[in-house]
Amino acid sequence: EDGELRPQVTLHDVRFAFVPGIDVLEGISLDIEPGDSIGLVGPSGAGKSTLVDVILGVLEPREGDVLVDGWALASVRSQWQQMIGYVPQKPFLFSGTVATNLRFGKSDATDEELWAALEVAQATDFVRAMPEGIDTPIAQGGTNVSGGQRQRLSIARAVVHQPSIY
Repeated sequence: EDGELRPQVTLHDVRFAFVPGIDVLEGISLDIEPGDSIGLVGPSGAGKSTLVDVILGVLEPREGDVLVDGWALASVRSQWQQMIGYVPQKPFLFSGTVATNLRFGKSDATDEELWAALEVAQATDFVRAMPEGIDTPIAQGGTNVSGGQRQRLSIARAVVHQPSIY
């Protein structure tokens, strides 16, 4: 493929099962156009996270097509995944500092970019209150910050990456 992919996704009759014969996703078809915002609503176990993982290319459907900008996802997976900023339900931080965690997706980000991302994630107040600000050490898994702070730092990390898709 030449050039950059458009952040356009089409699912056509997608089916997925963790256990053969027990579909978690059945016959899912949808089109997501650039600029669209979507929400997935449903009870626990309904397949929302599974559908996101199929769209991200983490899981392969057992049936159906997943297309990105008209291309089969399998053929553009690496390029596609670089376009995505993902904040999981259970965010994970790496050992290092606040700054090294934020620069995970963009190693050359300036301190100003980090602070701008922290502002978007509403994390500036607690990071400024840390002993060394953005140079404060973070334990593996982020065990030395609260769950809410881990979530906000994970959001800021996605913002620093400047993806086409959040």
